[in-house]
Amino acid sequence: MKFAGSTRTGKIIAEQCGLAMKKTCFELGSNDAFIVLNDANIDVAVEAAFVSRMLNSKRFIIQSKVYEEFRGKLLNKIKQKIVIGDPMDPKTTMGPLGIKP
Repeated sequence: MKFAGSTRTGKIIAEQCGLAMKKTCFELGSNDAFIVLNDANIDVAVEAAFVSRMLNSKRFIIQSKVYEEFRGKLLNKIKQKIVIGDPMDPKTTMGPLGIKP
């Protein structure tokens, strides 16, 4: 079972799962998921994902209908905009500590 929600609700579910010896996985407080639904404007979602998530390295939740389009466009943007390498090299935009402003 997988669950995303509040700590209070998580405690209730954990108690019930423990009584039934069920395997569980909790992401309490929603863990800042980036969610893209089927009716999303993919270009707008990709831009928001690039700007917000490349700084935070969080997870994405993408509905299967739009997954390939979103993935392809985001990877293309990353390849165009991010240079991974030595943080002392001025050409590097992402090193081991994140993206330069």
